[in-house]
Amino acid sequence: MLKLITQQNRFDYRGVFTQPLFSLFGEGGKIVQGLYKSFSPYGVTLANIRNDSLSLSPSDQVLTVNFTTAAYYKFRFDGIESSVVNFTPQDLSDIPKLLSSGDNWLRSAAPDLSFQSHLFATFSHNRLSEGNSQDFLFNLFNVNAPNVGTSRGNGIIYHWDVPEYEWLVQLTIDHSVIVSGGLFIHFIVITAKDKIDYLETVQVGYKLFSEAMTQIGLEFE
Repeated sequence: MLKLITQQNRFDYRGVFTQPLFSLFGEGGKIVQGLYKSFSPYGVTLANIRNDSLSLSPSDQVLTVNFTTAAYYKFRFDGIESSVVNFTPQDLSDIPKLLSSGDNWLRSAAPDLSFQSHLFATFSHNRLSEGNSQDFLFNLFNVNAPNVGTSRGNGIIYHWDVPEYEWLVQLTIDHSVIVSGGLFIHFIVITAKDKIDYLETVQVGYKLFSEAMTQIGLEFE
């Protein structure tokens, strides 16, 4: 089993509303108050909330809650997003709590709210405990077009359905463009359900991710 020694990673979440939250248009104070009350238990103050709107267009209106310099939550009228750069196992425990807090506030503030989709994704750039990405990818999948040039091995994308949770799952393994000789790993979970259990999604999703990696012959250090 080859070990992946992570050099850089990121966790992303994107929730898309079925329709924009028209009931919150013009309610800037209510939105700021809701974000403040939802996230103040996690150390957020008014100074952590910022207006990142790019224009006066409703689709460009963004309020960002910065938990740290590497973690944020963004509110838009058509959806929400959250990201953590260089996340830790503790972050994977804390992120669902933050998302649940935001979800509870949104549903109380906008009774017409429903989600069209939820997307959870993680990617990482990793060194290998032995060998390099070219060696690994040649053994994993080797389809060549020799007239183009010298092959370095090809990346591969796996797709799965998980009916029990109504998920679509995707795993990408390829050369890293950041870590020389390293592997780029990208894992995505998508569901079209309205209401989800954020903690269960993260925990079960990461378990499936780990099982898939093990079957391919990889594990994180």
